Amino acid sequence: MRVADGLADTRTKQGKKLLPAGALLWAWEADPAFDEETGEMWLTLLKDKFNKQVWYGWRLDPRELVTEQPRAPQTPGAQWEVRRGC
Repeated sequence: MRVADGLADTRTKQGKKLLPAGALLWAWEADPAFDEETGEMWLTLLKDKFNKQVWYGWRLDPRELVTEQPRAPQTPGAQWEVRRGC
C-alpha cells in the first residue's frame, strides 16, 4: 500500500492529473481459486464519506489497529533451553 502525497502521484504512469494527497494505492495478490490476477487500484477516501452508509463510504475497523504484543528479549541461552525442552 502506498499513500499519494498530492505532488507527484498520478492515476496512470502516462497520466497528467495528480491524485489528491491521501489517496491509497491498494495492491493485491493473484487468487487462482477465483481466476483473479495480481492487480492494483488507487482509492480516494473522502472525509465526508467516513463512517456513513453512502456509495464509496469507508470505515475504520478497530481490529486492524491491534498491534502485536512486544515479546520479552531472549538471550541465546534461553533459546537453547527452549529447544532442549528444559
